[in-house]
Amino acid sequence: MEDQIMTKMIEVKPVFKGNVARSVNPAGCHQEILNQIKYVEAKGRYEGPKKVLILGASSSYGLATRITTAFGARADTIGVSFERGPKDEEKLGSAGWYNNIYFRQEAEKKGLIAKNFIGDAFSNAMKEQVIDYIKTEFGGKIDLLVYSLASPKRIDPNEPEKVYTSVIKPIGQSVSGKNINLETETLDDVTIEPANDQEIADTIKVMGGEDWEFWIDALKAADVLANGFKTTLYSYIGTDVTDAFYHSGTLGQAKTDAEKHAHAIQNKINRAFYNQVSQILLAN
Repeated sequence: MEDQIMTKMIEVKPVFKGNVARSVNPAGCHQEILNQIKYVEAKGRYEGPKKVLILGASSSYGLATRITTAFGARADTIGVSFERGPKDEEKLGSAGWYNNIYFRQEAEKKGLIAKNFIGDAFSNAMKEQVIDYIKTEFGGKIDLLVYSLASPKRIDPNEPEKVYTSVIKPIGQSVSGKNINLETETLDDVTIEPANDQEIADTIKVMGGEDWEFWIDALKAADVLANGFKTTLYSYIGTDVTDAFYHSGTLGQAKTDAEKHAHAIQNKINRAFYNQVSQILLAN
């Protein structure tokens, strides 16, 4: 299913809902992958990670990271993302679906491993699938984990009946301004109402650092983290124009939560390192 691409020539018509594109041009996705690869390769090789796991690898910063590590440092990569495949000439799937496939094709031309997992990165099942693949087909260890998930919702991995929904809203006050409506090609006046306490809490659950730490815990327990392993989660500050509903809004609260989990993750990695050193010293 991962390799499914609409190959026949069809006319792709742009479809928008507000300022969100609801259609996709597969050929355009392929060209954009090639453009980014060309840019990275023009910068030359660099010494970097060799076995990379990217959560949220199909677009934006996650895709850029995957291209940079693969074509800049010659890294093998695993990408996890939740994407829709094509169904017919009217439903071609998502852009990320094609990005995954075209990236893999180009990486394999260079002799690199480029494994795509399509599914819910928040789930325990996906963590188990990825860990099994690392152990059996990816050399047994990874030296970099990049957490770049952006999602409208998260199903609790331990209590599936609980679903958290994220929102991009200000806190404590409404915000008004201009917004480009691509559907109507107009500049509209919009007002974003403040988030309530439940929306803030749910956004932290979806976009915060809890699942990032869950991944580290699972990978560490499975002993698939290489010596010198590193991990990062992309954050966002933005400009004054978006500050009220990004950095000072619900997403800012989620990123603050991610920073707390970053400290917890660092402490766990430090303890693991100290334990390894202690064992080596005792053995000698």
